[in-house]
Amino acid sequence: MEGLERITQTPGVMGGKPCIRGMRVTVGTLVGQIAGGRSIDGLLDEYPSLEREDIVQALRYAAWRSDEGEQLQGVCENTSLNLRQTTHASPRRHVLDALEGSMAEHDALYRELAQ
Repeated sequence: MEGLERITQTPGVMGGKPCIRGMRVTVGTLVGQIAGGRSIDGLLDEYPSLEREDIVQALRYAAWRSDEGEQLQGVCENTSLNLRQTTHASPRRHVLDALEGSMAEHDALYRELAQ
């Protein structure tokens, strides 16, 4: 996606999870910290190699993936497939799981459920 050039995925880095600029800092870690109440400034203090734009792009990436999850829910509802019958309880849970797994696994699941 355009505007997410700081988000990288490399098979040998953090198990292929989406990371920040190839570093061993995952998008899921940052998003989880923000969701837990940590401020952007607090993250910048804890991770001195990060820049504010890294965190902004991590949040934009998570929002983009969340939109895909909501689209997936619509596809499932339109095809009478109950998302609870899949391995994920909700689109939001699906996105969080995808952030912890590889993009390829998520995309394969998305294609499978969309059929």
